[in-house]
Amino acid sequence: MPKKKRTKQKPLLYIGVDPGKSGAIVGLIGSRVYIYEMPGTPLGIVDCLRRLVEGCDVRRVECLLEWINPGFSGINKSSASKLFGNFAELRMALTAIGIPFEEVKPKAWQKHYSMKKTKGEKQANWKERLWERTKKEFPDLRIWTVPRTKGKQVQISDALLIAKFCKERQNGAQSTR
Repeated sequence: MPKKKRTKQKPLLYIGVDPGKSGAIVGLIGSRVYIYEMPGTPLGIVDCLRRLVEGCDVRRVECLLEWINPGFSGINKSSASKLFGNFAELRMALTAIGIPFEEVKPKAWQKHYSMKKTKGEKQANWKERLWERTKKEFPDLRIWTVPRTKGKQVQISDALLIAKFCKERQNGAQSTR
């Protein structure tokens, strides 16, 4: 009887999306990391997501989009409306391209990493702590060694952690709410 030929199973693509204007879209396939700064237009978002998905030979895509509360407090109305608009554009782009996604509350993915913003903590300090944690979770990323890129590094940190949370939660099937 001839032996069955074993075919290697295709990997999964895990996508993490930080919908902020200075957010990012990150894809993880095995040990490979694909990072895209948040495009500035709806068409740019569609193109970015399409490039990410079509450029990968994967069996399935898992995507977590950070949830934005439309009643966001603590920032001015103009900034809140732009943030929620970006969130809505991302939802539409993911749906149009056919990428299944779930919305994840920030506290859910942050809790996974034992991260919590302390009362009265300045946003810059909070982002700095998230950036430090991201460097620990992804120590081999080349961007950490590129001079004068700290702003970009901080910008992509949330999306990197969301993508890794997406990947890791598959093992434990944690709730995103």
